[in-house]
Amino acid sequence: MIAFVIPFKPKRNSKDWELDSIHLKNTIYSILEQTDNRFQIFVVVHDMPLESLVNDKVTYLIFPKEYCEYSQLEDGREQLKGNTYLNEKDVEYLFDQGRKQLYGANMAAENGFEYIMCVDADDLVSKRIVNYILQSKNQGDIGWFVNKGFFLIKNENIFIRRPYAMNIYNGSTNIVHHTYIPSFDITSLRLAEINFFSSHAYLATRLKENYGKTLQPLPFYAIIYVVTDQNWRASAIDLKGKSLIQQTKFLLRKVLFKKRINKDFYIK
Repeated sequence: MIAFVIPFKPKRNSKDWELDSIHLKNTIYSILEQTDNRFQIFVVVHDMPLESLVNDKVTYLIFPKEYCEYSQLEDGREQLKGNTYLNEKDVEYLFDQGRKQLYGANMAAENGFEYIMCVDADDLVSKRIVNYILQSKNQGDIGWFVNKGFFLIKNENIFIRRPYAMNIYNGSTNIVHHTYIPSFDITSLRLAEINFFSSHAYLATRLKENYGKTLQPLPFYAIIYVVTDQNWRASAIDLKGKSLIQQTKFLLRKVLFKKRINKDFYIK
């Protein structure tokens, strides 16, 4: 059995709660379209979305601790030291995301789920993931990562291929056996203690260093990163690029025929 864990931002961090609720609903629907029904979805929230889906495959978990601001974190300054990529708000968001991910993952593990995949609340997943994992897994497998995916510039309906290293750019890209997911102190105020899934680009390296085992790449395009003006990081401007090389790469990776995408993903 596979568990999908979706950490949902609190209302206080939303620019448009109605739109964020719609994105979450679409993410859930994309998971519900799996061709193999041996899975469960755990949505971890502080605030319930405007529309909660009533489905046996969907469980909403209210996170039992209050939201923490950057000033409350014990290692906030440590996380920013020498880091030009993150700001205080980023660290705060990562902390909220990370502990919701681990809370949901630990709940899933306690309920007997073998592999766990965390999915951001605005991404779409391939219908083939559960079937592939359950058909391919062998005893001792540590898990998989999403190597190939798409960016969808939503307001222009443009799909851009990412043929490698999607796990660097997107948080919905690691599927890990429950025995390798750390338990955590829910009262901890240190980002370094709860960033197992939220540090998605480093997760495969961390598992290799700690256990000597390697996450295997999924052989198909498995994720769509939906790019809107609500995104934390990615933007259409970033994808299209400013230099001639970047713009050429954008044009070469632009998807012209979308039939296969529509077949493999729930898109609305």
